[in-house]
Amino acid sequence: MSKRVIIRKNNRIMSGLFEANRRLIQLDLADPNRLLGRIYIGKVKNIVKNIQAAFVEIGDGQIAYYSLQKNPSPLFTKAANGVTVCVGDEIVVQVEKEAMKTKEPVVTSKWSINGRYVVLVYGEYFLHFSSKIKDSSWKKSVQEKVEQLHLSGGILIRTNAQYVSEEILLKELKELYHVFCMIKQKANYRTVYTCLYQPEKDYLTAIRDTYSNDLDEIITDDTEIFQELQKYFGKNFPDDLEKLQYYEDKMLPLEKLYRFDFEIQRALQKQVWLKSGAYLIIEPTETLVAIDVNTGKAIKGKQKEETFLKINLEAAAEIARQLRLRNLSGMILIDFINMKAEEYRRKLMEEFQRLVSYDPIKTVVVDITKLDLVEVTRKKEKPPLHELFSL
Repeated sequence: MSKRVIIRKNNRIMSGLFEANRRLIQLDLADPNRLLGRIYIGKVKNIVKNIQAAFVEIGDGQIAYYSLQKNPSPLFTKAANGVTVCVGDEIVVQVEKEAMKTKEPVVTSKWSINGRYVVLVYGEYFLHFSSKIKDSSWKKSVQEKVEQLHLSGGILIRTNAQYVSEEILLKELKELYHVFCMIKQKANYRTVYTCLYQPEKDYLTAIRDTYSNDLDEIITDDTEIFQELQKYFGKNFPDDLEKLQYYEDKMLPLEKLYRFDFEIQRALQKQVWLKSGAYLIIEPTETLVAIDVNTGKAIKGKQKEETFLKINLEAAAEIARQLRLRNLSGMILIDFINMKAEEYRRKLMEEFQRLVSYDPIKTVVVDITKLDLVEVTRKKEKPPLHELFSL
């Protein structure tokens, strides 16, 4: 199914990924204060041994949580007392999770640089391929060429790398490695709290991470954004420059044409109706997200098991969409309609796993609990939609 990205600018820049039927499946809001992905020279302010954690200042009084257990090999910018992190040490860290409610941002010494096809990770030594890449001969060929480069650091080959030539893949890898080395070099002489690296603008990152062959158009009504898109595509997707469109119809603003406000309001509601007459109840709490599937007006006829399967499959598709659209993360418990037939239960789980596999943020269908609840985990990176619109 073809898709398009719509980028509008009002109080803040907002980009939406729409399906061909103009249904919104992903929403990204630009935040000039966003820290995610930035790399700093931080200063260790406190160490709490009983939780194996340090608290690191990254500038302007911002304190971040740093796990000592998960970060055994930090990059020190000054001579340190061995490899143990001490109060007063200056280390290179990257923000891997934004602050959420009362929790501070989370930083790591395993900082990474993301490209369209490759991710480089400091402090690791591996060459991994996305689990979605199945072609073993292709992986072997790429592995041989990458190993010939003798690069340090962890290397992850992303899913969409399999759709481009090895030449393009290796070109990006070398470019990212140059940035990688420049960060380490700057860390040697820059002062504490310096931001050594800042990711691309939010809407460019969203395009990079969701870009695929079925993305037909990228449309904006802002001149500055359009010029930035032309520059970005000229460098990264020169063959697809014709997909960029500048929208100029003042009689029907872009935000009205794609009903941004309407779609956002729907994404903030607790109840989500399905075409069958069934509905979802989505309730984020402090500890987890609870989702309940209700039959509503959908029960008709005597074939209840078949009806339950049909409703559950419809609900699974909408839940996968809502998790991505609302950016719900952490532990998610889903109460599907109970089905006795093991065949139907297996079919539901397989289909749900397939649906969440399209999410650019790691989402795992864990299992069915003893209470017949489907347990899902989704990686926390940014605040959920309802928190962004409550600011």
